[in-house]
Amino acid sequence: MKKVLMLIILLITVLLVFSCTNKVQEVTDSTVTEEVENSETITTTGVTGDKVVIENDKFMPTDLLVESGTTVEWVNKDSVDHTVTFENGDLDEKMVVGATTTYTFTEAGTFGYFCQLHPGMQGSVIVS
Repeated sequence: MKKVLMLIILLITVLLVFSCTNKVQEVTDSTVTEEVENSETITTTGVTGDKVVIENDKFMPTDLLVESGTTVEWVNKDSVDHTVTFENGDLDEKMVVGATTTYTFTEAGTFGYFCQLHPGMQGSVIVS
């Protein structure tokens, strides 16, 4: 009886794990721009064209994961000016309301950035 009960529990566990794995894949495959703009962290396959939206004094997503060779675009949809200033000095762009800027990441690493006008605004691009 114990063996049958253990076998049933094992089968239920395997089914639950498999079910959860498929649901994560379905969410990843059906991600749309609106969901990306409201998330704090996203993972992409990073060919080209990933976007960070500046809105409500935040970089969204806060942390963006991309592959080497990806061009990331920052768009200021806020009602005030901001900057995109890399900690390593590679980019320091003033972003007036409605402005966009891009940067292509060619090396792996973590690239932290912030807004000089609002130092509490911080983000990073993590390149694999």
